[in-house]
Amino acid sequence: ILGIVLGDLFWFGLVVSGLTVIAHNFYIIFAIIKYVGAAYLLFLAWKLWRAPATSPEEQNYARGEGFRLGVAGFSMTVGNPKTMIFFLAILPQLVVLEEMHWTAIAELCVLMPVILFAVMMVYAVLAAKARAFISSPKQMKIVNRTTGGVMAGVAVAVATR
Repeated sequence: ILGIVLGDLFWFGLVVSGLTVIAHNFYIIFAIIKYVGAAYLLFLAWKLWRAPATSPEEQNYARGEGFRLGVAGFSMTVGNPKTMIFFLAILPQLVVLEEMHWTAIAELCVLMPVILFAVMMVYAVLAAKARAFISSPKQMKIVNRTTGGVMAGVAVAVATR
């Protein structure tokens, strides 16, 4: 969640500060980020497909896994210029960018993470409750294969757009 929120704040900062011109001029960098992100998603899909079918309670979590997931969330969001396009489309409807002062920018930078964290925490709670439904190894194998397949599809979609 933190990585995604930081990625959204990154794109918001580019839009508000008028640096979208730089993003367009350095398209190759963002294209590289996109393809690296797609490759990483394919790697995760492969890992999920081959993951042992253990119930969530039996799984061991690696130290530092949260940091890696945060970096993955950030790179996924930064590698997706649709976030910038969203801000470009919505922000001018809400505020006059030419008259926006640093205090309004600071307020939005505080308000956005609060809202994003709240929405994503609801998703996280729902995911935690879903653990009860995938308690057997057979159900976990189905979830791993389905998730791996979906993730591979997303990787292909990201790479081809």
